[in-house]
Amino acid sequence: MLKKITAIVLAACMMIPAVSSYAASTIGIRCVQSENHVEVGDEFYADFKVTDNASGYNAMTLYVEYDPNVIQPVECQVADIPDDLIIYTDYRGVAQSLFSFTNVNSRISFVPSPNDRDYNKLGDGKKSAGEIGIIKLVGFLSATEVVDGKQRMLNYEGTGTLARFKFKAVGDGSTDIVMRDCEGSFVSEDRAADPLYFDVQNGHVTVGSGQSSEQPTETTTAAPSGNTGSSSSGGSGSSGGSGSGGGSGSSGGSSAAETTTKAEQTTEATTAATTAASGSVTTPSEGAAKLSFTDVADNFWGKEYIYDMAAKGIVNGYPDSTFRPNNNVTRADFIIMLLRGMNVDITAAPKSNFTDVSSSKYYANAVGIAKDMGIANGNGDGTFSPESNITRQDMMILARKAFEINTGLTFSGESEILDRFGDKADISPYAADSVAVMVAQGVVSGSNGNIEPKANTTRVQAVVIIRNIMGLIG
Repeated sequence: MLKKITAIVLAACMMIPAVSSYAASTIGIRCVQSENHVEVGDEFYADFKVTDNASGYNAMTLYVEYDPNVIQPVECQVADIPDDLIIYTDYRGVAQSLFSFTNVNSRISFVPSPNDRDYNKLGDGKKSAGEIGIIKLVGFLSATEVVDGKQRMLNYEGTGTLARFKFKAVGDGSTDIVMRDCEGSFVSEDRAADPLYFDVQNGHVTVGSGQSSEQPTETTTAAPSGNTGSSSSGGSGSSGGSGSGGGSGSSGGSSAAETTTKAEQTTEATTAATTAASGSVTTPSEGAAKLSFTDVADNFWGKEYIYDMAAKGIVNGYPDSTFRPNNNVTRADFIIMLLRGMNVDITAAPKSNFTDVSSSKYYANAVGIAKDMGIANGNGDGTFSPESNITRQDMMILARKAFEINTGLTFSGESEILDRFGDKADISPYAADSVAVMVAQGVVSGSNGNIEPKANTTRVQAVVIIRNIMGLIG
C-alpha cells in the first residue's frame, strides 16, 4: 500500500510544475562512511546524510548499489540507529523516519523475481536484494496538519542521516556505494506536491585481504532453560491465529539478556519483506556431523539450539554455509519450522488456504495445513501475510496453539505473570493470554525485564521457541 501511495504522489509530481526556486527544491545528500579502508571481515557504516534541505521532503524513492563481491549489507538493530537520524514526531509522540532501520532491513532481505526490473532482472527468486547488490528504498510521510481549514501533508525537515547502511567486507577490491535514480516530492506552502531534485555525493570503500576475527553480535552468556513450567488447565485459547504486529524491528531475545532500547518507534505495519526461503528451510538431509555454519561462533548463546534443530532437519542453513541467526523470520517460514517440529507432513495438500497464499509458493502447503489444523487463523479478512516478518507476540500465539493441539489440552495464562515485564502494556490484547501461557510454561523468558512483543522474531529466537515447545510435547 505504501508503495502504491508513493507512486501516486510521485506521478502527481511529474504533472505539477515546480513553483519553488531550484535551491529550494534541491536535496543535497552525501555518503559519510565510518571507514573508507577496511579488511575482509570488518564492518562499517555508510550513512547517506542530507546536507541541504531547504524545502523538506514528503516522499522519496531511490536505489543504493555496490559490488556484492566486495561488501554485503548487515541488518541494523536498535543500537545501530544514528543519533542524527531525521525523524518526525507526531502529536502522539510517535517518532517516524522515512527510512528507519526496519525499513532498510526489510528491503535488504527482499527477494526479487527474475523479471523484476527494479533489480535489473538479476533476481533468481533465491538471492536477496542485499546479495544482488541493489537495494530499493521507498518512503512516505503520511502526517498532516490543518492549514486554512484544509488538511495538508507535512515534510521531513532539517539535515542529518536519511538512511544508514551497515556493511561487512567480504572480498578484496574496491567499490563505489552509489545512490541513484532518486525521485521525490515535497509539499509547498500552497499545498502542492512539488518535485525534488537531488545532488548526491556517493561513497567508496577499499577492502584489503587481511582477516579479522568475527565477534558474535550478542552480549549474552546465559541460554534459556528447557524445563517446563506448571500448566494450568481450563480456560479458553486466545482468539486470532496471527494478528499483524507493527512496532520496531529490533531483535528481542527470548532467552538472552540483549541490550535493547526503545530509541525509535515506527508506524510501519507488517512489511512484505521475504527471506531467501529456498535456502533457509529445507528438507531434513543433513546429519549433525556435517553441520558447520560459518556465522555461528563457538560462544554464540544459541549455538546448541541451532545445531540441534538443524541436525533434526527442522531448520537448515543457507547455500553459503551461513545460518544468519539474527535475520528476521517471515510468518510462512515460522509455520514451516513449527510444523516440522511437530512432525507434521508439510508435503500433503491442504484442504483450504488463505486468500493471499498462492499455490505456487514453497510455503503454500504448510500454511494451508496450519489453517486446517486451527493453528493459524489469519488476519480476520481471509489473509495471512505469509511473507511479512512475524512479531514475537504473533509467534507466541502460533506456538501456543500448536502446543495445545499436540497435547489435546487447553491452557490459560494468569495476567499477573506478565507484571514482571516493563513493557507489558505493549502486548496487544489479542495476544496477552498466549504470551502469558508461553511465559508460564517456560518457553519464553524475556530480555532485560522486557518481553518485546512487537519486535520481529529472529531465526535463532524461532529455533529456541520451537525447541522448547518440542521439549514440552515430549
